[in-house]
Amino acid sequence: MSDRPAQLSYFAAMRGAFTGTAVFEKLVGQTPWRAAWHTVLTVLLLGIFVSAVQMPRFSAKIADEAGRFDAMFGGIVFAEPGTMLPKRAPETARALPLEFGGLLVYTPAGKPAVLPEKSSFSDFRYMIFWFPEDFVTVGPGGEGKFAVNVFSAGADRTRVGTPRLCDAGELAAVLKKAAARRTGAETREDASKIALSAKDIAGIAKGFLAVAIFLMFLFDAAGQILMCLLIFVGFFALTSGRQRTLRWGELVRVALYAGCPALAVAAMFAAFDLTGVLSFGTVYVIGTVGYFLVIVNKMEHARHAGRQ
Repeated sequence: MSDRPAQLSYFAAMRGAFTGTAVFEKLVGQTPWRAAWHTVLTVLLLGIFVSAVQMPRFSAKIADEAGRFDAMFGGIVFAEPGTMLPKRAPETARALPLEFGGLLVYTPAGKPAVLPEKSSFSDFRYMIFWFPEDFVTVGPGGEGKFAVNVFSAGADRTRVGTPRLCDAGELAAVLKKAAARRTGAETREDASKIALSAKDIAGIAKGFLAVAIFLMFLFDAAGQILMCLLIFVGFFALTSGRQRTLRWGELVRVALYAGCPALAVAAMFAAFDLTGVLSFGTVYVIGTVGYFLVIVNKMEHARHAGRQ
């Protein structure tokens, strides 16, 4: 018969970790893969939770944006070869203000991109320049720079460029180059292949946004977990001279499971936009480190008492 301690299921482990410290004597006996999987599953479930809570608020804004997009452009028509045009007046340049200080600028092929009157690149938090074959996204780059990326949709060069930092002059050159590309299909109605309505665009945008929120939470949570594990490596090194019963692998398991309740609280802050009070990372690190120290001290005390 194996001497390995009985392994707790995910829900049994989480119920114990969320309700007290007694279960951790069993949790340190979990296999490394099981402890890691329980942590990953917690991150995935909380990521879904954050995305589900955030999406209703964003969905209303997306629907409003889609309605204004429809009023101005009438939808998107995909034409040959790889040309994306407004359904309404594809030969007319225009700009649409977006949520959170953004701007969408449509420019017909062969014409220069023009911002609204008396505006400059720095007047907007982000910009999207829509050309028949290219989208150029512009965001803040710091110190007077702009983070610029080009998404080319031409039939012979469907690609996503490498983001780069540009000053205003370099950004103007990027836009001039994108505006110079043309296929001759920009006004041919017989070239139309697929048309997307505002409702279609809103649905696509909601899907992308839900995935983006989920992935951002995953990356943020993974970074915080790794950082806390490094903190515990330091803790292990600093206390290596003491008489300690917990082995290195057991300390890692304690750290992983102790972080799950803190991760849940941090997810609440992210889901309900409370990160202005305390950031996601601050909540997670404080909660995990505090809970970890309490658990380790109790386990060490109980083990030493049991040896006497």
